[in-house]
Amino acid sequence: MYGRARCRTLPRGKRNSLEKKISNSEVPGSKKSNHKLNFWNPGFFLKSEFSTCQFNYLLHTFFVSSSLQKITMRFLLTSVLFLLLLPLHAQLGKQKNTTRYYEFKAVYDSAEGINIYEKLNFAMGGDSVRNTPKGYAAQGIWEDYYKSGAVLHTGYYVDGTLRTYKNFYENGQVEREFRNVDYFRNEMILYWINGKVRSDIIYYQGESEVDHEYYENGNPDYAEEYAKKCEYLLYRTSWYENGKMANDLQLVDKKKKKYYLKEFFENGNMQDEGTMQYYAEIDNFMKEGSWKVYDENTGKQTSTQEYVRNQMTEEKKIE
Repeated sequence: MYGRARCRTLPRGKRNSLEKKISNSEVPGSKKSNHKLNFWNPGFFLKSEFSTCQFNYLLHTFFVSSSLQKITMRFLLTSVLFLLLLPLHAQLGKQKNTTRYYEFKAVYDSAEGINIYEKLNFAMGGDSVRNTPKGYAAQGIWEDYYKSGAVLHTGYYVDGTLRTYKNFYENGQVEREFRNVDYFRNEMILYWINGKVRSDIIYYQGESEVDHEYYENGNPDYAEEYAKKCEYLLYRTSWYENGKMANDLQLVDKKKKKYYLKEFFENGNMQDEGTMQYYAEIDNFMKEGSWKVYDENTGKQTSTQEYVRNQMTEEKKIE
């Protein structure tokens, strides 16, 4: 009962009459019926004495009802969007670097792999910027090639620095791929030329948080993991190329930062085992307390040794 009055729809007959008047450039409902429809004159709407319904109907007729006006508005809107998106498409499209081609031996290092782009990797401490042939900071996707024509590198650049990328061997096999895990973490996966994983490392703000490395035959080589935000080490394990464990360091006392280490001979027999204490002031581990030593061939214990800060203070032989 006290709600806002709603605009009623005009009867069909009155709508037809109103449309006719509008088409004749007259404003219905005004005291002077000879007002011209000058839409570009702001005073037109102030001087004309419209009712709310008549004004809404006029807007509806002008902007919606006319098929020609619909087409015109859509064309204008499409044109504006095209002009706005054209530079973005040109920027983000794949850019091919045809100014220089590379030899595989010039970009590959047997120990580090293809690491010539690491200086452009801002997340990993890179401090260099890639520029276009015209001297501008590279934007969007860029590709580099070997002299053979094979793709060497595909990377997404922002202001000349890498965000995500892949490097390739000349045979087309991926050599490494780098991606963002979240705002603080990145993942780098390296591959051997045979396609097997060489290493898979997750970095937290540039520091290794989870690291798994492998031999070319696929056997595990090394693994370590830190607590979230790289606060302290959880475990560290390494293997021989034959797949047998070489050593295994495990956290046993989080508060005191004490670890237990087991070391093995290549034949799989235990070499020694005991407690390792982490000292923050030197950022390293030292032997502490009792250690057991074993024979390589028989695997039997041969002695017990006592340590204080990595210095053996006593040894008891076992016959």
